[in-house]
Amino acid sequence: MLYRRLGKTGILVSEVSFGAHINKTNIEDQNRRARQIHAAIENGINLFDIYDHSGYKQWEPMSRLLHPIRDEVLISLCTVWESSRVSEEIEYALKVFRTDCIDLYRFVYHWMDEGAKENERRIRSLLDAKRKGKVKAVGVAVHRPSETLDVLRRYGESLDFIMAPVAYCFRRAISQDGEIAPSIRRYGLGLIAMKPLCGHEEQGGSHLLSLSPSLSTEEASILKAKGISLGRAAIKALLESDMVSTVMPTMNSVEEVLDNVKASGSGPLSKEEEHLLDLYWRELEKRGKDALGSQHWLWNWR
Repeated sequence: MLYRRLGKTGILVSEVSFGAHINKTNIEDQNRRARQIHAAIENGINLFDIYDHSGYKQWEPMSRLLHPIRDEVLISLCTVWESSRVSEEIEYALKVFRTDCIDLYRFVYHWMDEGAKENERRIRSLLDAKRKGKVKAVGVAVHRPSETLDVLRRYGESLDFIMAPVAYCFRRAISQDGEIAPSIRRYGLGLIAMKPLCGHEEQGGSHLLSLSPSLSTEEASILKAKGISLGRAAIKALLESDMVSTVMPTMNSVEEVLDNVKASGSGPLSKEEEHLLDLYWRELEKRGKDALGSQHWLWNWR
């Protein structure tokens, strides 16, 4: 595993980090989840995102798993309580994780007009916690290019990192030809690439992995038979950009963990990996946003 600096912070993060979204099986089977976390730690992953929302309820079980090695890992959280209670939520997080500081804490940016007050209250509370030494790095999660530009304009100077779903369209999303990448660089922000495989459905797998290129099924099968992994290739593709601090995929099995970590330190994409990615991305283009299910909003990043 190789490590990169998280933007202007002094924090070193593993090139592959552990995403928070999990399926129902892993919520119900904590031993299964523990095996995945242990495999990640043993293979150099040091950044764990922990999402305590929408039925995930992962703070307590993840605290039990990570507390024995708290000094060796980075904890990433997202504020989900009411915006008037963010300070209270941070205190609760410190208590649950038995620590005096949360490494990364973010808020989800609401780009609609009615979300402006929400954003202000959340970032103000997080920055106050940072000043008091209770949070190391403050960030934001965005879901659309337009809101990304808006949040950078409003809060770029105050933020340490940004979490964005660059996914399969990474070449365009973080290209220097666009507006987003220069702004991220200008403010020295770390970029966490979430949803690298186009997101997951709660009961199923990755949208990208679940596609089957109908025009080139045999070709894709031949590449896979050679050991060319779609997940690993998608992560490697993102890591080719020096803007990306870490890629944060969802992982729901030990096999996924072991495959994903191989993306770090394995050099540039091979021609075969590029070809496999192209087959799947062409299939996604053909099917359109409906292929992304509940994550259809990712289509905006094309």
